[in-house]
Amino acid sequence: MDDEEIKKQLKTLEKRWPRWGFRKMFGWLRKQGYCWNHKRVRRVYTEMALNMRKKPKKRLPARQPRPLKQPAIPNQCWLMDFMSDSLVSGRAFRTLNVIDDFNREALWIEVDTCYLATYPLPGTDFHRLTDDSFQNTLANG
Repeated sequence: MDDEEIKKQLKTLEKRWPRWGFRKMFGWLRKQGYCWNHKRVRRVYTEMALNMRKKPKKRLPARQPRPLKQPAIPNQCWLMDFMSDSLVSGRAFRTLNVIDDFNREALWIEVDTCYLATYPLPGTDFHRLTDDSFQNTLANG
């Protein structure tokens, strides 16, 4: 058996696309009309030492757990969370909860009904809730 044609084709592919592996090269050869057996092409591929090195997985550095920072006074840090649920009738509703991180007090709960509970509150309502005047209102009382 003469493998010179296979070697020639693999060498040209390797020069043109050096990052291609065996499967991609073999698929390209098949599309070009060559009907060589994959075992034969693999044998020639390994004889030519075209095998690509498998990259090892990158190790993540060891985690250094640190305690969470807790706010020292009320109204220093707020948490916002969207929640959704549905009524017995099947109608969906959603809530936007604003919570003080210091004492876990619910400062504001905005409730809205909708057909799809997966969408957040409309943009205008969300901007109204995050506006400075609204924050001052919550902070003062």
